[in-house]
Amino acid sequence: MGASYAYAVGNVRAREPALLTRPDMEQLLGVSDVAELLSALRDRGFGGSMPEGGNAGMEDLFREETRDLWRYLKEVSPDFSLYDAFLYRQDIHNCKAVIKGVLSGRAYQPLLLEPSSVPPEDLEKAVREGAFELLPPFLREAAGRAYEILAHAADAQLADAVLDRAGMAAMLAAADRSRVPMLRELMATQVFYADCKTALRAARAGKPPAYLEQALCPCPGLDIGTLAAAAAAGEKAVLACMEELDAYGSRQAAERYRESPSSFEKFVDDRTMEVARKGRSVTLGPEPLLGYLVAKEMQQKDLHILFSGLRAGQAEAVSVRPGRAGIKGRRR
Repeated sequence: MGASYAYAVGNVRAREPALLTRPDMEQLLGVSDVAELLSALRDRGFGGSMPEGGNAGMEDLFREETRDLWRYLKEVSPDFSLYDAFLYRQDIHNCKAVIKGVLSGRAYQPLLLEPSSVPPEDLEKAVREGAFELLPPFLREAAGRAYEILAHAADAQLADAVLDRAGMAAMLAAADRSRVPMLRELMATQVFYADCKTALRAARAGKPPAYLEQALCPCPGLDIGTLAAAAAAGEKAVLACMEELDAYGSRQAAERYRESPSSFEKFVDDRTMEVARKGRSVTLGPEPLLGYLVAKEMQQKDLHILFSGLRAGQAEAVSVRPGRAGIKGRRR
């Protein structure tokens, strides 16, 4: 495996310097409107495959960046199954979009994400015909249940939760199949904090235990029964549970949540990047490719936050985490 990754790792190392640094992000925070942000990013090489001029906007740039990233990974990666866990996440998003679109009669095609492991046309056929057995095992039961919940109970939150849990379980299984410790830790970290966020939201909303039984996904280091019981007791109990678990830095995460939700979100993202950076010392393996993918995703997330703030006329209130995107944590 080492020899097959030699070219890929060298190639991705050559791309890492193009990731935005802290000074880059601080400069972008100074733009006055969306047009200026778009121009600044194009000057930095973003959306390189997009034609110059025309009516292309930020959403077009984000889509093109995502397409370029996945085209590159498919071209350079010796084994594309390495990214199954990431594709399952796309599948869950697409499944939600198709089910809601079919039931409401609204267009959902613009919402679909690429790439995915399940072709969108297969999703549409399964949903329209009620033939969920056409879907892969990780998705078929959850998709059928989500459809029934939304069609008969109109409970979009529960339908989403059922699909999210199935997706997270598939992500953990894919990470285990990969036999890449960094990927296992990355997926476990993401699922753990997704469960914590679900428990915190449920505690604030007063959701019954039955909801949490369907929403929380088992993962290493977490007893979901304990977390569900804490959620039933309230938000303070969830934070106390996180401190007691002290898994994936959850003691610090609880402290950040008490400061503010945005501080908590920043901690979770930083924790994810901390795991991703573990691949920077690997010279012959898949870890640098995974680290680069996570760094690009985090960078796009930050840019989307900035874009949303500018579009809402609230750029001064945007809290972007500069410097986090660089896989090496560079401070140029």
